[in-house]
Amino acid sequence: MRRINFTAATFLFVLIFALPLFAQTVTPAPTKIGIVNTEAFYYEKVGITKLLNAYAALEKEFEPRQQELVAINTKIENLGKEIQTLQAQLNNTAASRAVDATAVQTSINNKSDEGARLQVEFKRKQEDAKAAYEKREAALIVPVKREIGSAVSEFAKQKGFDLVLDGAKMDQAGILLSVNQGMDLTEEFIKYFNAKPATTAATTPKPTGTAAKPN
Repeated sequence: MRRINFTAATFLFVLIFALPLFAQTVTPAPTKIGIVNTEAFYYEKVGITKLLNAYAALEKEFEPRQQELVAINTKIENLGKEIQTLQAQLNNTAASRAVDATAVQTSINNKSDEGARLQVEFKRKQEDAKAAYEKREAALIVPVKREIGSAVSEFAKQKGFDLVLDGAKMDQAGILLSVNQGMDLTEEFIKYFNAKPATTAATTPKPTGTAAKPN
């Protein structure tokens, strides 16, 4: 038992003193780092075409519901202006003598009720539109973003980069103070991705009814 322990201790002793020597004789290769600004993927004309087209299709799909929300909101605003005008008539002594105050007040009440009803309708339709939009975004956009993520890994491997950082997120976090332009791979990667052959997208069922992007 003692011999085994002693041998083990000797081995440990050798390792402890051999490590500094090993570290002195082997120089690790420097890490090759690149930066990609993902915000540039969304730039018109110079961004990632597939991503921009996917969002354009999503916006077009949801345009009818967006227009519906705008129309309801316009009605609410117009009712508010009409109520203010009628209320001003009641508050103006000279004007109130020339009108039926009871009829004006009844009109104000009716318009207020209609405005309240439209506000409830607007909120419900807005929430429904938001939920529908997020569901379609997950179906149409998320697969494209995953494809972009895989392409970044492929691109980095081809170019020999050990690490690729998201310049947009670093900038938002306030930790990107200065960058060597040689590290910026954004433009090169976008060209690389846009040149890739189109893949067959999975068929995504269309939602029933019209839809539009929520406010």
